[in-house]
Amino acid sequence: MINVPAERRTRARLPLRLPVRLNSLDGAVSVESYTENISSDGFYCICPQRFAPGESFKVDVSMPGFQADHSGIVIRCQVRVMRTDKPALGSGFGIGCRIENYFIADGSPAA
Repeated sequence: MINVPAERRTRARLPLRLPVRLNSLDGAVSVESYTENISSDGFYCICPQRFAPGESFKVDVSMPGFQADHSGIVIRCQVRVMRTDKPALGSGFGIGCRIENYFIADGSPAA
């Protein structure tokens, strides 16, 4: 019999590639990335550097515009890294993040 690990996620993930910017809480680190999938609870992204589980970041998730003027929105959130792994394809590191809180921002970059 094969042991299959239990699914840890409580919400279904949508396979969606969105640009994200991860900023450390002290402002020392700022990394551009993109999501592989996302839900209301968290997302998985590919980053050029490894982050340790437990680290917290301020993150801007950019959503494309669907209005007539094509303006997008930014979801500004605080996340905690839950896991880091090496993706099967490509370079960088896979980062699983849990969203702890969020709000819709006006589109300007986080301070």
